[in-house]
Amino acid sequence: MKRYLAIAAVIIIAGGLAWHQAQRPARVLDAASSAVVASWPTLTPDEVASITINHGGATVRLQRAGKGWTVRDRYGAVAANSDLVTRLLHDLRDMRPQRVVTRNPDYFQRFRVADGGDRLTLKGSGGRVLLDLLVGKPGSDFVSTHVRRADSQAIVLVDRSLGWQVGRAAKSWRAPKPAAGMPAGKEKGEKKAAADASAPTAGGKMPGEKRRAVGKGAGEKRAAPAASKR
Repeated sequence: MKRYLAIAAVIIIAGGLAWHQAQRPARVLDAASSAVVASWPTLTPDEVASITINHGGATVRLQRAGKGWTVRDRYGAVAANSDLVTRLLHDLRDMRPQRVVTRNPDYFQRFRVADGGDRLTLKGSGGRVLLDLLVGKPGSDFVSTHVRRADSQAIVLVDRSLGWQVGRAAKSWRAPKPAAGMPAGKEKGEKKAAADASAPTAGGKMPGEKRRAVGKGAGEKRAAPAASKR
């Protein structure tokens, strides 16, 4: 009983914190933060042709292919999970700066936005860079992320959780395998039944005709004794 009460208390507290976070008034931005918000790039997902993700020394390359995406790993390019790619693009499109934390490069390591860290590079047609973002540590609410644009020294807190998406391995971006089809034995049995049903009999008649013929003969035999009694 105590265990269930403890779980319920944790759920209530977590819900209360989430509600409190949602009810907090918007932060009044200082001049530096306002300038960053004003110059923040606007991303159009349909313009993105490729996404390069650097994480932990590994590189994931996503490439648009028609209406879908491919992911390249050491075995070559395979179909990517378009839903995951779309989720990432929408988060990058919708994220908004909350404030500038600092412009001091001495804090790059602390907030994990130093060169060589986790990085997202989005390019359009012709290789034009649309967004080049260093993705750092999550915010204290775990639904925001510290980021830094590669061409800026400002460490910015944005209102999206990006670390879990950047941390995906290449195989996690692959499209799910299609569901297994009909069992081989059942399929063969149905094909055999269909073949038997469509195959003519030894007399050249179809199976249905043979059954009708047999039924007709039986009826004639039953009618004959009845006629002889009269």
